[in-house]
Amino acid sequence: MQNTELALCLDNAAYNEWVDNKLKISAQDDSEGIPNYEFMKIIDAIIIKANIKHYHYNV
Repeated sequence: MQNTELALCLDNAAYNEWVDNKLKISAQDDSEGIPNYEFMKIIDAIIIKANIKHYHYNV
């Protein structure tokens, strides 16, 4: 495995954990919902994860 592939796999795991934590935190806040900026961070993380997977399978 090349260093870049390893880094992408590690990044993917880190983003999975980050998004899971954000979703858990937002799920606890039933009164206000997810603030827009937090929601955008989650969307950004999902997009980055998709790009990492796309790169990984197309190398």
